[in-house]
Amino acid sequence: MAEMGDHLVTGPVAEAVIKAKDTDGDGLMSFDEFWTSVQG
Repeated sequence: MAEMGDHLVTGPVAEAVIKAKDTDGDGLMSFDEFWTSVQG
């Protein structure tokens, strides 16, 4: 998010979002992890 130019999201905020959504612990947020998180 931050790397794509969103000036409201800092690197640490983006890292916290990824960490919260990263269900397999690989340090990345895959599309499947993202999609599961937005489905509720």
